[in-house]
Amino acid sequence: IGDSTPGTFAASLSGDMFEDGFMSRFLVIEYKGDRQAENEDCNYSLPIEWAEYLAAMAKQADALDYKDGSVEIVKYAGPEAHSLMKAFGQECDKAIIDCGENEGLRQIYSRSHVKALRIAALLAVADNYITPRITVEHGKWAIEVNRYSNAASLMNNAYSLRRVNLMPVHKAGLSGT
Repeated sequence: IGDSTPGTFAASLSGDMFEDGFMSRFLVIEYKGDRQAENEDCNYSLPIEWAEYLAAMAKQADALDYKDGSVEIVKYAGPEAHSLMKAFGQECDKAIIDCGENEGLRQIYSRSHVKALRIAALLAVADNYITPRITVEHGKWAIEVNRYSNAASLMNNAYSLRRVNLMPVHKAGLSGT
């Protein structure tokens, strides 16, 4: 997790950062609203129920058997969730083809599906760490966050990336709004 001012962030980007896949590894979120006043009445203490839940989640993760270095614990809640995520993967595959020689956009789309799966899996684990299941709602939210991130990293910093043709972003509906 990090933060920056939009101008500083955009000035630090180059087309090479997109073409070599560096930027596609990040989930970029740009806040466009006004700065909010500090909440003077914020309760900074963690409710005991949350602490207990997080401790139990950590204990469950520790108890998993990682014999071969991996473990499958997150599954789909049903065929609709699986179909949604599969369709997004196919959408990303088509976008990669449609990008042609634009390596910057190809890299963004090449990781979009996996990033959406990771986000959906994190949501599923947060909802139920014993038997996490990716729901349609998890999938939709993960896909939209991923689309927003792609648009934020490309559209709002386009002046840093003069070599990048952004038309495939518009075609895919990644407007960032």
